[in-house]
Amino acid sequence: MIKVINIFKHSFSVVMSNKPRYYLTSIGVIIGIVLYLVGSLVLQSYNHSKINVYSEFDSDVIYAKNLAEDEFEIIAQNVDCSFSVYKDSLYRVNAKEVNKNINLDLKVVGVSDNFCYMPIPSVLEIDNLVKVQLLSGRCITRQDLLAESNVAVLNNSIAQMLFSESALGKKLNISGTEYTVVGILSDSLDLKTQGQNLSTAIKKNENYTVVGNVYIPYTACKNATGFSKVVFSNVENVEYACQFIDSVTSNDIKCLSYDRVVLQKQKEMGDFSNMLDIALYIILAFSAVLIAIIMIFSMKERIGEIGIKKAMGATSSDIAFQFVFESLFMATLTSFIGALIGVGVGLILCVALNISSIYFSVEMILIPILLNFFVCLITSIIPCVISNKRNIVEALRFE
Repeated sequence: MIKVINIFKHSFSVVMSNKPRYYLTSIGVIIGIVLYLVGSLVLQSYNHSKINVYSEFDSDVIYAKNLAEDEFEIIAQNVDCSFSVYKDSLYRVNAKEVNKNINLDLKVVGVSDNFCYMPIPSVLEIDNLVKVQLLSGRCITRQDLLAESNVAVLNNSIAQMLFSESALGKKLNISGTEYTVVGILSDSLDLKTQGQNLSTAIKKNENYTVVGNVYIPYTACKNATGFSKVVFSNVENVEYACQFIDSVTSNDIKCLSYDRVVLQKQKEMGDFSNMLDIALYIILAFSAVLIAIIMIFSMKERIGEIGIKKAMGATSSDIAFQFVFESLFMATLTSFIGALIGVGVGLILCVALNISSIYFSVEMILIPILLNFFVCLITSIIPCVISNKRNIVEALRFE
């Protein structure tokens, strides 16, 4: 224990006596670790957030677009599942001013009964699903479909923008037809995001348009043909169902399951990810070379010191242990500082870039740290072994 403490004290004194060299080495290593961690953290978080958008694609859910009614009937008869259908109508409530600079842009969507009890398509024009729940009132029922009732269901934020008090029972005029509001849904994640942007726009006194849907029985969508969107839920065999849907529908049908979405996104981001990974590994390799060069020069400068230690009775293992200890001491210090700064800067960049899902793994941090330790260890052992082969007289000539 005393021997280790003495070696630690000596290592610290050596580092302090060679400040410029060790400072430059440490800065180079820290920069390499920081760049690797920042790049990895931002890239992985970006990839994860892109895939996380589709988290409501449960393992037993399939999302299809642009199905003809006869195609849907074939699928419904041959695929064991629950389903909810959607028709995008041809009329729309366009940019109605609801408060100062705030506009409300509503699209009328025809739905099947009890549609809100499974994931529903996003109000935005993207291929993902969101989950909501019934807050008050009721959902569209089978009776509404059969009677082609003029009833409507709204999300909570949309209802609040349209009506100052409870929206249940209120009349909503769409292209000359009045629809009675019978149900209020919770806000989906995309609506909550719009709400956050809306709050920012209000503070900055900027114009902002909220995009939302008005849900009515699909049988009341007189001008819409076919099903623009269909959600198949509780699918018994997702792979078989996807293949069957592909086989009975036209080529422009987009049938998505969670596995298909993930594969698609990974393919889209694959080339960019590979390029960035290569750049990050080059940065780490540069840092490793920097450590190797400086450590080798350091060992050459201290050949005289090795000769003196040998003359005083130090063994080769004692000398090797001391130099390895010094190298690992520097590796520990630079790894800790580099990891701390890298993760901190990476998190700040993720927030600045509005990346919604922060993601980092243990492997992400361990890769640069372990490489740093490995390089420091190798670059301290090899020169030390070469120096130990010198005899005492030759080594003392360097002093």
